[in-house]
Order: sequence, then C-alpha cells, then structure tokens
Amino acid sequence: MTETNAQNELLLKMKQIFKRFQPGGDLAPIGDRYEYEKGMQSLPPEERAFAEEATQMADMLQYCEQQNVAVPIEIASGMRELRDLPFPERINRIHELNRTLIGHIFDVSEDPAIRQ
Repeated sequence: MTETNAQNELLLKMKQIFKRFQPGGDLAPIGDRYEYEKGMQSLPPEERAFAEEATQMADMLQYCEQQNVAVPIEIASGMRELRDLPFPERINRIHELNRTLIGHIFDVSEDPAIRQ
C-alpha cells in the first residue's frame, strides 16, 4: 500500500469515527434531559447511583459557572481523587462532595428569598 493510500484510508476511518460523535450518531451528546435520565434507568443500580450523583454535581458546577460562584478547592481536589477510589466509595464520596457544594452555594447566595 502506498503512503498516499494509507493516509487516505486513515482519513476515512477518522471521518467515520468523528461522525459517530455528531448529532444523530450513536455517541452524540444527549441534548434532551428526559432522554438522558431515561438512559440512566437502564444502568445497573450501582452505576445509576453514581450517574445520578455525577449529574447533580455537573448541574451544580454549571450553575456555579453561570453565576460566577467560585468552587471551593476541596471540591476540586475531591473530584480529582474520585478516580482512585473503589466504585462503592466513589458513590459515597461524590455524594459528600455534592452536599458540601450545595452548602457552599447556599452560603454565598445573596438572595434573601432563597434563604427563607
């Protein structure tokens, strides 16, 4: 096989892979929250518990970004440590991080209506 043919073949394979990540592809991001949550229901219980906690964390981090709320360093450090924990401990740890982040968001909120 010539070098040009090998490059063309590689390029074709890369295009096929990237197409899978585009809207409509089997690995495309899920834009519909209902579809995303429906997909989580098909996971085994332990994986579903982690996915639900991770989704809550992602939602709160997105909120922090939108509201310009600084994320405490212990949350960022804790997130980094998750990958090293066994799966059951990972679920408990991300749950703890979520509670801490919720408390932080509540504490920095200046809207008195939220505190009532």
